[in-house]
Amino acid sequence: MLDLDYRRLYDPGQVPQIMRDDLQTVLHDRARDLAHFRFSDGVRSMAQDGGRAQVTFDSGAEAEYDAVIGADGLRSAVRDQVLGRSDYRLHPLNLQAAAFTCENVLGLQNEYVAHLEPMRHSIVYTTRRNELSCILFFAPHAPVPGEAEPRLDYLRGVFEDAPAPVQEVLTTRARGALLYMDDLMQVRAARWSAGCAAIVGDAAHCLTQLSGIGASMAMASASALARALLAEDPASAGRRLERAIKPQVESLQRKTRRNAKWCVPRSGGLNALRAALLAGAPEAVWRFYFRAKYARS
Repeated sequence: MLDLDYRRLYDPGQVPQIMRDDLQTVLHDRARDLAHFRFSDGVRSMAQDGGRAQVTFDSGAEAEYDAVIGADGLRSAVRDQVLGRSDYRLHPLNLQAAAFTCENVLGLQNEYVAHLEPMRHSIVYTTRRNELSCILFFAPHAPVPGEAEPRLDYLRGVFEDAPAPVQEVLTTRARGALLYMDDLMQVRAARWSAGCAAIVGDAAHCLTQLSGIGASMAMASASALARALLAEDPASAGRRLERAIKPQVESLQRKTRRNAKWCVPRSGGLNALRAALLAGAPEAVWRFYFRAKYARS
């Protein structure tokens, strides 16, 4: 087990922690009077003509736009409309991940606790609401179930002999609460735009949760595209986005692929080597590592 105290890792205010649902609320509140929102609808098809895009939604509604931006994540429906299947691929890391929150049954305070085992890696840390945010990485045992409750049963099977704190958070997590689970895959695309349409964030360059800065890079790419759209037409803005962000994304993806084998070792020997390195590293090394990592984001 690796146990680190937030208060010693970071100076106060150095690394703000923003939960995704809070960020979503902030963005919606700022944009709600500036844009029309379609909830529970998706893009079925898109065609470009004369520098504009004609979009048909799953609901059957149709609309025409000067630009289309797909920011719909790893399983992006817009990506296939913007790019041909030969222009991107999903690169599997041969791992699965799950994430959920639950009440603070472990009594942690400003702490980050990781349980490192062969084939499994569990992370639990406190949030500002005094909840526990739980992230689990593990070698696949079966395809990811489609529904929340079968996912919970699957997780409990994978971690049935895990350390007691991991068992406790899995038991505490209430049925019916949100539970994310998916295969870890990177999106590796030759390009991110075509004509007046572009993709950003995980739809374009998923880094996976192992990178630690996937959400930050998604925001960075969206911000870079917004600045480009203010200065140029949509077709030129998409190309400018690629020049600005793609080299950094590709570097981070390479590092994440290298780190995957250390996050969830597949052999006892590699796990023993990792344990020895972790046990021998002073806390100053961890302070440097985490500060450098999140300063990049």
